[in-house]
Amino acid sequence: MPHDNVLKTQTAHPDAEKPVAIPLFVKLPKGRLNRRKRVLDEKRPSAKMKKLEYSIRHKNRKLVISIAISSSVLFSRRRN
Repeated sequence: MPHDNVLKTQTAHPDAEKPVAIPLFVKLPKGRLNRRKRVLDEKRPSAKMKKLEYSIRHKNRKLVISIAISSSVLFSRRRN
């Protein structure tokens, strides 16, 4: 399953023939995941969606991809 955390997207230009593979770095190290979970809980307790933004260059075109992902997907470990 190497393609599980890869988002395939297409540029808006009609002459862009190949989809661009953008890795979704959802699998973070556990310490960083805990830190980001605490920051998300403390600063924005009502935030259910986490917005990920990627800016890449593909064939001299700048692509900005915005992904809204549920914070329960990013931080799926439940509190005891």
